[in-house]
Amino acid sequence: MQLLERESHLARLASLLDAASARPGHTAFVCGEAGIGKTAVVDAFVAQLGAQARVYRGACEALFTPRPLGPLYDLAYSIGGEFREHVLGGALVGGVFHDLLGHLSCSSQPVVVVLEDLHWADHPTLDLVRFLARRFDQVPGLMIVTFRDDETGPDHPLAQVLADIPSALRTRIPLPPLTADGTARLAGGSRDATLHERTGGNPFFVTEVLAAPAERIPASIRDAVRGRAGRLDADARTLLEVVAVVPDRVGVGLLEAVAGPCPAGLQSCLESGLLIAGGDHLRYRHELARLAIEGDIAPDRRRRLNGAFVEALTRSSQPDEALARIAHHAIHAGHAEAILRHVPRAAAAASARSAHREAALLLDTAILHAHGLPSAERVLLFEQRSRACFMVDAGDAAMEMNRAAHQLWRALGDTAGLARNLIRRAELSWMLMNGAPDDEPSLAHEMIRLARQSGDKADLARAFACGAILLAAIEPETARDWHDAAEAHLSAIPSGALRVEATEAISTAEFHLRGAPTHASIERLEEEAHHASSDAGRLAAWFKRVQLHARNRDLNSAEHAIASGIAFARDRDLDRHPRTLMLERYSADIRAARADWATALAQYTSFIDRRGLPRWMQDIFCRCQIELIRLRQGDGTAWPVTRAQLAIDEVRPTQTLPARYALHRVAVEIAWLVGDAAQAARSASILRAIGTLWKHPEALGEAHGWTRLLAVYGESGSSHPVDDIHQAATRWETLGCPYEAALALACGFDADQIEAVRRFDRVGAHGAAERIRTRLLARGIRSVPRGPQPGRRAHPGDLSPKEHDVLLLLATGASNAQIALQVHRSVRTIENQIAAVLRKLEARDRHHAVAIAVSRGWVRASDNQNNGMSR
Repeated sequence: MQLLERESHLARLASLLDAASARPGHTAFVCGEAGIGKTAVVDAFVAQLGAQARVYRGACEALFTPRPLGPLYDLAYSIGGEFREHVLGGALVGGVFHDLLGHLSCSSQPVVVVLEDLHWADHPTLDLVRFLARRFDQVPGLMIVTFRDDETGPDHPLAQVLADIPSALRTRIPLPPLTADGTARLAGGSRDATLHERTGGNPFFVTEVLAAPAERIPASIRDAVRGRAGRLDADARTLLEVVAVVPDRVGVGLLEAVAGPCPAGLQSCLESGLLIAGGDHLRYRHELARLAIEGDIAPDRRRRLNGAFVEALTRSSQPDEALARIAHHAIHAGHAEAILRHVPRAAAAASARSAHREAALLLDTAILHAHGLPSAERVLLFEQRSRACFMVDAGDAAMEMNRAAHQLWRALGDTAGLARNLIRRAELSWMLMNGAPDDEPSLAHEMIRLARQSGDKADLARAFACGAILLAAIEPETARDWHDAAEAHLSAIPSGALRVEATEAISTAEFHLRGAPTHASIERLEEEAHHASSDAGRLAAWFKRVQLHARNRDLNSAEHAIASGIAFARDRDLDRHPRTLMLERYSADIRAARADWATALAQYTSFIDRRGLPRWMQDIFCRCQIELIRLRQGDGTAWPVTRAQLAIDEVRPTQTLPARYALHRVAVEIAWLVGDAAQAARSASILRAIGTLWKHPEALGEAHGWTRLLAVYGESGSSHPVDDIHQAATRWETLGCPYEAALALACGFDADQIEAVRRFDRVGAHGAAERIRTRLLARGIRSVPRGPQPGRRAHPGDLSPKEHDVLLLLATGASNAQIALQVHRSVRTIENQIAAVLRKLEARDRHHAVAIAVSRGWVRASDNQNNGMSR
């Protein structure tokens, strides 16, 4: 392909490399639609480097499910040596990522790492890009990442990766279509006035149209490819079909294994330009051409060709490295035996690399053919699919597979298998909350009976701990005994992953039984995870610390633990682990406790948008919290999600105690704010009962506080204020919780309640202020302070309408003078309003303010596409 109108893009890459050669390194994201010339630009850039830099390349492929960490394997082959052996030996992902970074950092000359077609990447590969891009400032060189931006919208996982990389470490280089002049030049000065219009200036489309005979200029790219292939002889067309069933590229050795030595027609295919050779591989010059040829292959022949590749790949010397490819071809061959033999192995390899979504897709296909498997193999497939389904937030499917596996274990008479199956069901039961309450005691007792019968100490410890969690709300005394039994069996488990799992289960049981894990169990979990080199276990220990600090209302320690836990997760590429998501959710809780409503709302909303946790968790811990914050701010009277969860609670009151406590913490306040006395009394009673069961001082104190507030407001009991409200308010202020401090004063005499109104308004809790203000005015108190203006009250960032208008104009990239002209104000006035916006949003500069507004949903991302985001 002739490279036209790309001089500025090549120069940009060259300047980035020049600047990065002496550190810090940088990442360039080269993007554009299919056929726009991303690979051509990268090839030209690499070619002009010559021997001036070390170049390593890797690429993603359009397989049925992406090859887990495929680009990493490509890099490993390029680098060779110990690193290659480390990768092929199945080393832990985190360690391999660090090894790669170390190798690149120690280079004696500039380094260029090229990772292509990230729109096809699996999640672990995206983790690799995130990991490297965040740290490439340690490397003397440039990383170039290519992707199709027309296939990676805001919901695509790559979009989150881009958002996670600091803007100072990355540059986006979009490739635009050719101009009409550029199209004409590419066409050799063609006078066809419609060529640019029909091709949209896409270089590939232009060349495909021009490659066909003039009298048969096609109306579509598919016709263009067909026209070019139709001019080849039969051998060449046959070879095109063979190569077309392999996404991206095919090794010459593999091709010869399928098509025979020195395949006939190869030279014609290369001369036609449809295929290109690179090293010991062949590939289509563009994916669109491959798809066009593949679509024309008769279905039965396509199945036979895929089957031939399955056989050739399984005969290769290292078939384990080709599991994703084998699975792809087995699925497209439709051969049940091959699918059942290879797809579960490919899924297991994907799960080992944290590619759980890819594993689930593979197993969905395997399950369709599982009826022919022996029971002993089918049950393992069911268990594997259950685990994969849970990891991709398909909880109902996970439970269904677990129950199907249980029937097979029972038919096989395998006691150990039955015990582990029920332990897993217990975990699913409290994570999903989709079982019947009456089933939980029988499940717990049966699980422990089977674990005792099997005699496995690790299973028995986990069974006792899981049983304690299930019975914490139903039979608390039995649950405590089982927790102690789990502790007793822990010492008999050898150090390793099983001991880490048992230790974590015991700590989780403490959270359910006491309202918070103990410091001793957290330290033990950290120690066991360290000895077992378990990153997931160490992340769990950080999560437990946050649970403990949050329950104790030690916000500073909780914030430190959250930051440390998230930093650890990112360093070990556990960004998408459920524990990491929950750490982020606790961060929103702390922002809400500090009355930073806008940030809390943005974080809760972001948490809801991310998959990985059951819907009930998102409802109770996020959507209900959002409803509460909005009601605190005086935003209407709606609380549908909380009402729905309360209805579920009445039917299933044995849901886990921490979840039930979190629900009624929200419900009691919402009910007070909207004047629902019956619901407020019910929720306060439930909080008091759970706090009494836990015997946790903070939980008991919180329940007591709500009982007192409802009494003062005549919702229940005596209306006489108590004497310790100032001490309570001072304590809340010391803890950094201004809303709770105001709430404590709301329990006092008239003067205290007036001060509570002022404090509520000061932190933007206008709904709470209005609740007290209305009561005071109804009692004839005339010294009640007025609230803020309605226009300012409506904005979650406490911006005035004019300040919000200025923020919207900032998002368009307008200068101060341009904004002043549009709103008919002086430049000095605009400068003052921008300063107010920056102060209220706690932003460093105007670009940071716009980024905050986009993240909180006040400004659409599309409004900002020409401002900062494209720089």
